[in-house]
Amino acid sequence: MLMFILALLVLCGNVIAFRPQPCCLPNQHQYYVQRIAGNANATNWTNPAAVIPQEEEFWEYYDSDNNREAVVKTIHDQNGRLHTVRSVNFYNEFISYTVNMTTGICTKTRLRDGSGLISVCIPDNATLVESTDVGSPTNSMATHTWAWTDGIASVRGIFTAKDCMILMDGWYFNTGKIARVVTNIYTNYHPGIVDQSVFNLAGYNCPMS
Repeated sequence: MLMFILALLVLCGNVIAFRPQPCCLPNQHQYYVQRIAGNANATNWTNPAAVIPQEEEFWEYYDSDNNREAVVKTIHDQNGRLHTVRSVNFYNEFISYTVNMTTGICTKTRLRDGSGLISVCIPDNATLVESTDVGSPTNSMATHTWAWTDGIASVRGIFTAKDCMILMDGWYFNTGKIARVVTNIYTNYHPGIVDQSVFNLAGYNCPMS
């Protein structure tokens, strides 16, 4: 009996010792994002815009080494034509550029003082919700689900156990009396930025708007 209790204590000690710790994504990385945003408790059913979720997809390039980020997305204009739009934020200068790469039109705006990159680290005080394998029996990966608070938002994110690659996160917060939910699915993740020219705006005339 004593040996069983000692063995159980050793086992429990190993479980605690190997509890996964919060981690960070690389200072530079990129991924493709599919985002769905909507009201958690839609009540104004007479206004379709208030209850239909907004969906968007885009490439995001994150560079905390140089305090900047870029987003590239494809949109339709009112005539149904496709446009590729690139937005680049330079947080050291608090300037944001938006370039319609289809028409060549570029504008810039001043970011709000204090604006900056969102942290890509799981907070140290985050709660580990669960650890599980996802995928198929023959091709799976170990993941950790974490929960934390970011300002007014409650956040839950799923990350791979091996290299802290983000797979999905959800943000729940209130705007006035409306509860909002934003869900992001991340694919085509790549540590580092393959093409740094995404931040290059040379050749564009960008007046302040």
